Amino acid sequence: MQPMTNCHISGCRHLQTRCVSCDRVVIERILPKPQEWIRVEDALPESLKGSIYSDTVLSFDENEENYFLAVYVPKFNSWHEDDEAPEGKLSRITHWMPLPKAPEGE
Repeated sequence: MQPMTNCHISGCRHLQTRCVSCDRVVIERILPKPQEWIRVEDALPESLKGSIYSDTVLSFDENEENYFLAVYVPKFNSWHEDDEAPEGKLSRITHWMPLPKAPEGE
């Protein structure tokens, strides 16, 4: 069960997806905030401790015009498809974002 929080419209208290006082649906209170794409010019994923690879991230390849699960290899400044590293080299990654955390057990 979600904790009581203030309704963003009237300031009253709500539980779960409906405001208790004004009965407005408050969907955005339960949806996660979207992650922002990170331009490779601004930042790159770091290698995991003891590995040459970064964590798996969601990436966008401009040449393929497609999304890929990828790893970044800082030592070689290269991107690879996650399940094909080191062979599956991606040519033009322009943006990336960390993967969301796994859902918690109920």
